[in-house]
Amino acid sequence: MKMMRREDEGTRENEYLGGGRINKIGGSIQCSIEEWFGVFFFAQTNASGTIGIVSEKSSIEDYSSQLLRFIKQKIKTNGPISIADYMRLTSSSPIGGYYSCHGSDIFGEKGDFITAPELTQMFGELVGVWCYYELKNTGYNMEWQLVENGPGTGQLMLDITRVLKQFNETKVSLHLVETSDSLLVRQESILCENLSQFIEEKPYVRCNVTKNGFPIYWYRSIGEIPSKFSVFISNEFLDALPINQFKRDLKGKWHEVYVNLDADDKLCFMLSKSENLLTLSLLPEKVRHDPSIDEWEISVAADSYIKQVADAITNFGGFALIIDYGHDGSRKDFSLRAYKDHSVVHPLENPGQHDITADVNFGHLKDLVKDRTLIYGPVEQRAFFAQMGIGLRLEKLMNSCKTKEERQALLNSCEMLLSDKGMGTRFKVMSLFPKTLKDILIQRKGPAGFANAPTF
Repeated sequence: MKMMRREDEGTRENEYLGGGRINKIGGSIQCSIEEWFGVFFFAQTNASGTIGIVSEKSSIEDYSSQLLRFIKQKIKTNGPISIADYMRLTSSSPIGGYYSCHGSDIFGEKGDFITAPELTQMFGELVGVWCYYELKNTGYNMEWQLVENGPGTGQLMLDITRVLKQFNETKVSLHLVETSDSLLVRQESILCENLSQFIEEKPYVRCNVTKNGFPIYWYRSIGEIPSKFSVFISNEFLDALPINQFKRDLKGKWHEVYVNLDADDKLCFMLSKSENLLTLSLLPEKVRHDPSIDEWEISVAADSYIKQVADAITNFGGFALIIDYGHDGSRKDFSLRAYKDHSVVHPLENPGQHDITADVNFGHLKDLVKDRTLIYGPVEQRAFFAQMGIGLRLEKLMNSCKTKEERQALLNSCEMLLSDKGMGTRFKVMSLFPKTLKDILIQRKGPAGFANAPTF
């Protein structure tokens, strides 16, 4: 979930807006989107009050020493731990876990990273437009669920619900999957008028009504969400899930990478002595026998998520949109890293004080579900939003700005979203649909935002 600090040196709009007028971006696909949603693009201005950067933070307390002692004792008692176990401890442990203890303080310019919804309202608005547009193209007109995993501050869902309200959508309920209590409170605070109470003996842990009238529920896991027609969205969620790392030696044998203690009692990486059952079970055959691959990362949690989503939309109807940074399977080295104050730091230093992340392997995820779903993408984030009409939306917001500073902030945020130096090419977008929609999608030449995208 991580991006470096926003650049403030000004904007180079011609670099990422095609060198012409802003509303020329996106070509023919954009035109159909604009025609369909003309009321939205032209009627709304700065409805959310989030032009430019949206960030609220306080300083993060130092829980690191207590968590470090716990990890060291665990290793001394039970032996080396996997990177996945280390990531789970540093992110979710009640003893100084990054997300469980620091909560919303990690987001924004004064936190450790900025996510796209905090960057600009246009991100969430266009995701909302995409969800509603695709829903209407399925022909489905009954009650449906909008499901978000890893909702962060709640800003993305806030911007999406504003779009749904604009289109008078009344048949949707909101379902958020969140494991951090502090983040859950932050989400409810931004989405609802009042905070609710935790609920026991129900699949959901909280329920409420948003400020714009939508029923909303919070869950601890995706498996607890009702089995109904659902639209699944996730932004910078999969990259934060625990991973296992494997490395091939010169003899062609695979070893798992563990976290251990060195002679100075400091955390260090080490290789398992030999192949083990986990190595054999998690490494795909094509990876094991590809001599060009010597390093491999895999997230069991991400695999589980994509399978659950595929099963849900296949059995009960719906579709999914996944936005994250990653690759199509072409990366052949380790990507594990950590972010603190918008800078890359070593993941074993000061556990619980930084955000640990790894690139999403979209190619691997596609292989897991391509037999039972239609998959579009991944495409670059800037291509997706260009086709969704971000140029037209930017022009409308620019016209609503009252000062030069507001306009510059808006351009800066859009540049971060679309440029090569920001999120534009590094972040990817992928969508999943049930195969029952194959004929409709072929007739439409694919879903919005995925023109010329590879299809599986």
